[in-house]
Amino acid sequence: MDHRFEAQDTMLYGIVSAGPEVTEVESRLTTARASFCPADTSCE
Repeated sequence: MDHRFEAQDTMLYGIVSAGPEVTEVESRLTTARASFCPADTSCE
């Protein structure tokens, strides 16, 4: 599962979360996205 986005600095970034089907891959990706994007910006 991956998430690609353009940050406020106009750079393109991507985050990948992978693992066995039984792991919480989506939850880990959500956590990574939240920690990667500064609180006062939008990384959509």
